[in-house]
Amino acid sequence: MIQWQTAKFGSNASNPLIAGDLADPDGDGICNLLEYAFGSTPLLVSSSQSLPTSSLVVSPLDGSQHLQLVVNLFAPATDITITPEVSGDLKTWFSGSTAVEIISDTTLNQVRTLVVRDKTPSVAVKRYFRVTVFRP
Repeated sequence: MIQWQTAKFGSNASNPLIAGDLADPDGDGICNLLEYAFGSTPLLVSSSQSLPTSSLVVSPLDGSQHLQLVVNLFAPATDITITPEVSGDLKTWFSGSTAVEIISDTTLNQVRTLVVRDKTPSVAVKRYFRVTVFRP
């Protein structure tokens, strides 16, 4: 991330108020760590187009609708951990192979596209996805 900070923030790369993981210098509500993970521009307010997108899809396994998430990631960002999580109540979150199915994980140029599906059908219940990002 240090190389990314230097490339994006120049002389401010060591200023935690501007280039820190939780800083949001462009005020778009997306902190620098997420901007880095999603390959967006931390000094450009319109970077929300790089955020994950969700949709309901029919599972070929059980024929019911499941929530699916598409996450475009900055492939060179190998110093972070990305974890897709699902919930039915926005309080308790589940991850791993018992909760989330990886549909595809491909890389083209510097973009890694991760497609994941909630294993719980979205029939008459609300389901939510989120992606946690952290640096170990």
